[in-house]
Amino acid sequence: MKNLLTASILVLSVLGGAGLALNDDLRASASNIVPGQDNLEDNHSGHSHENSGDFEFGTTHEHALFYMVVNGSELSFLDKQLEEDYVHLENNNSNIVHKHATGVTWKDFLTSIDVTVSQGEKLCVNAKNISQCGNGTVWLNGERSASIEAEISQGDRMFIILGDSFNQTLSDYYSEQLPRAYSPEASRGRRL
Repeated sequence: MKNLLTASILVLSVLGGAGLALNDDLRASASNIVPGQDNLEDNHSGHSHENSGDFEFGTTHEHALFYMVVNGSELSFLDKQLEEDYVHLENNNSNIVHKHATGVTWKDFLTSIDVTVSQGEKLCVNAKNISQCGNGTVWLNGERSASIEAEISQGDRMFIILGDSFNQTLSDYYSEQLPRAYSPEASRGRRL
């Protein structure tokens, strides 16, 4: 097992030093080697990288931050993390959106995790067996009542907050930032 771990680190170092970047999912698999595991598994099992509808896989590689809070409870979407090729939640992280195709909007992402949001006099959310309208906001990069039609961009921060104390909840999340490992300067080369 120790030899497998050493070999994996060596391969990652050589490829990284050559200016090549491995797929995030393979890198995550290599960093999660555990005793008794004979081979590396791609954490995207059942997830193929093919073109999906209007989106061409591999035309971009970006990450954004996403939180949804309803009545003070943060919702997790880990059960929906690998539904689409072109946009999905990062491996085992319900708060990091991983975009693989140019043109993908926040609405496309929300659709991929079975969430609908409508904005009017009240914010209405349908997610995780919750269908509710009330006081709330869609907050994107400092803009309240932001449009979910906006294209997802590297470093975006989207918070969808519904409930009577949405102002306090927003201030609780306001300082959340995308981890440095997901910033453009943290990666080298074109990702697959």
